[in-house]
Amino acid sequence: MLKDKLNITIPINDLGFGIFSLSYLKILLENTDLDISLFSISGNDKGVLDCCTNYNIDADHLDKLLSKPYHHDGQNFIVWHPDQICNYTQGNSSVGFTHFETTKFRPAHISRLKDQNIKKILVTNQWAAKVLESYNIESGIVPGPALPMYLDIEDSSVDLNLQNRDRFTFLSSGKWEIRKGHHMLVEAFSKLKIPANLVGIWDNVFLNSTAPAMNCIRVHGFELMSYISLTKDVLCYVYQNKFGNKIFMVNRLPKFSDIVYFYRNVDCYVNCSAGEGWNLPLVEAMSLGVPVISTNNTAHAEYIDNKNSIVLHTDKEALAEDGVWFKGDVGSWYPTSSDTVLAALIRVLDLNIQEPNYLFKMGQNGQSTIQKLCSP
Repeated sequence: MLKDKLNITIPINDLGFGIFSLSYLKILLENTDLDISLFSISGNDKGVLDCCTNYNIDADHLDKLLSKPYHHDGQNFIVWHPDQICNYTQGNSSVGFTHFETTKFRPAHISRLKDQNIKKILVTNQWAAKVLESYNIESGIVPGPALPMYLDIEDSSVDLNLQNRDRFTFLSSGKWEIRKGHHMLVEAFSKLKIPANLVGIWDNVFLNSTAPAMNCIRVHGFELMSYISLTKDVLCYVYQNKFGNKIFMVNRLPKFSDIVYFYRNVDCYVNCSAGEGWNLPLVEAMSLGVPVISTNNTAHAEYIDNKNSIVLHTDKEALAEDGVWFKGDVGSWYPTSSDTVLAALIRVLDLNIQEPNYLFKMGQNGQSTIQKLCSP
């Protein structure tokens, strides 16, 4: 049971932890009478205050919370990375919230999670709770947010001007790294003989040419055709392979609500990830009724099943290593294969022709799953 006074220390930004934080803060403000003092890991500046516009949180109210003093007789709630939560306890009894994508922690992370001031670690799912249990760390489960439920989805600056829009269009998003499996999706899509579009909102795809995953695009023979501007701030890079399928590659969007517009204008969302802490983009797509293709490992095994998705089975556990972000010292993850992804793409395209109502029903099932799971 929460005390009447609560110190909340969170990042306030439009990245993963920031999105979680603002979502939980919004729920607390709308559903409790807690006396909240707010502390931003990101810093109290104009960018922090502007960020809350995307989440329908009053900036003046947020500013007042940030200006309040620390409650020495209150409880602390901290949202941050597992190795850094203990930096913000201020010596008081604290509850932390975090997420992680693999089966083990580095030794230094374990000791910090077991800091004497941290009484419990909250996570989003049973899989993560079991990982913490293996280290004798007390945990609790609080499902993650489904942001589109809290957004004005009509507010978007993106004009989605796809060529060949009469084609079935897949969408994938997230950081460009091996763990996310985007390279498998690109490889599978390049082998499709059925005309289709793929939109990839892949952060940092052009920023780190040395990352192993980057080479996967080059070896599969995509040639840069041109680039067009969707808005002043969004560049869409268009690739074409020998089968004529189109891949539209988009860097990070200027507003979070813009991605909601993408969900509304594609036919299927694809998640090939080998490990996730919650998988917010997948939850977003499902909450809007978009049919999905997805792996069912780690955190998102909590809500992915054969009724609400085309499941990419990931039976083999593999060392979590990519040479960039994961060094093989944090346990395992569960990758799929490009052949499995290709079979799923073909199945969805066949269903679209033969049983389009199946995909519609699957999307409805996904929406119902997320609404039940993520209700405040």
